[in-house]
Amino acid sequence: MKKIEKNITLIGAVLVMAVCALFVSGIPQSIVIAENIGDYSVSAAEYKLYYYWEYYDYISEHADEDLTSQGLYTNSKLHKQESPYGMSWDEYFNMLAKETLQEEIILCDVAKNGGYVLSEEGIEELEKEKESIAQQTEECGLSSEEKYLKKVYSSAVTPELYYEAYERSLLAKEYKNILLDSISITQDELEEYISENEIEDEGYAADVVIILINAESDRYTGEVTERQMENLKIRCENILEKFYEMGNKQSNFEELAAAYSQEEDVSVTRGVKKELMNDKYPEAVCDWYSDENRISGDITTVIDNTTAYIIYYINQGDKISNIKAETALKQELYEEYLQSKKEQYPIGEKELGMLIAKL
Repeated sequence: MKKIEKNITLIGAVLVMAVCALFVSGIPQSIVIAENIGDYSVSAAEYKLYYYWEYYDYISEHADEDLTSQGLYTNSKLHKQESPYGMSWDEYFNMLAKETLQEEIILCDVAKNGGYVLSEEGIEELEKEKESIAQQTEECGLSSEEKYLKKVYSSAVTPELYYEAYERSLLAKEYKNILLDSISITQDELEEYISENEIEDEGYAADVVIILINAESDRYTGEVTERQMENLKIRCENILEKFYEMGNKQSNFEELAAAYSQEEDVSVTRGVKKELMNDKYPEAVCDWYSDENRISGDITTVIDNTTAYIIYYINQGDKISNIKAETALKQELYEEYLQSKKEQYPIGEKELGMLIAKL
C-alpha cells in the first residue's frame, strides 16, 4: 500500500513538473486566467508584464539610491528579501501590479463609456514606444521584438500583449488627468488645507522654457573634461545666437528647445514648464527664476556640473503653497472616487493562474 502511495506521489510530482515546464514556455500563460477584475479577465502573461513594469519602474525611480540599503538585491530572488514595507519585495511588486491593473481597468472602462479615446499625443507616444522597442531589439542583436520582450519580461509576453497593455496604460493616464483637472478647489479650501497641514510659504512658481544640454564625454576616457565643458558653453552660445537672429519671442525659443533640448519630453512640451517649483531643477536654476524682479523675456544660462540650462522666463505662477495644497487635495478626492469605483470592480484571484504567473 505504501509503495502504491509513494508511486502516486511520484507520478503527481512528475505531472506538476511537466505542467510547470509547459507554462514556463509561455504558451498557456496567455490563456490561463490569473485574476478577474470586475468583468475583465487578466491572463497570467498580462499579470506578469505588470509585475515587471512595477519592478523596473521602482529600479528606475531609485536609480540614484543604494537599493541594498532597502534590502533590495536585484541579482537575488525577491521573495526571499524583506522590503521596508512590511512584506517581501516579491509581495510588494505583486501588490503594486494588482493595484495598477485594477486602477487602469476602471479608468479605461469609465473613459470608453464616456466616449473618450486615446488622444493624438497618446497615439504618438505609443508609436514612439514601438520605435523604442524596435531599436532596443536591434541593439541587443535579436531577430525579433518577441525575442526581446521575452528576454526582458517573460516568455509569455508577446508584442501584441505588450502594446495592448501599453496603450491601455496611456489611456488610463490621460483620463486620470482629465478627472483631476475637472476637480474644482476653492481658495477657502486651499487655505484651510494649508493651515491644517502646516504647508510653508515657499514663494511663487514660474512658467519658463528650458533648453537642457548635456556635456559630451571624451571618446577615449568616457569622462567630461575641461575641453568638453568649453564645448558645452560654445553650444549654448550658438543656440542663443540663433535665437536672437530669429527674434526675441517665446515661440522662437520653444522652436529651438524642440530642436536642441535633450530632455525626454521636449517633442511634446517644446521645453515649456508650467508652474515650475523649487524641487525640480538645481538650486542655481531655481534661484534665477524665483527672483521677484524677474520679468517676461529674461534669459540666462546656468551650468550645473556637466549640464547646461538655457532658460527663458515667461511669467510668475501661483504660490507654491497653493499648488502643493491643490495637488494634494485633488489627489485625495480622486482616491475617494477611485475607491468608490473599486467596489464595482472586485479582484478575484485564480489560485492556479496566480501560481503560473509567478513561475
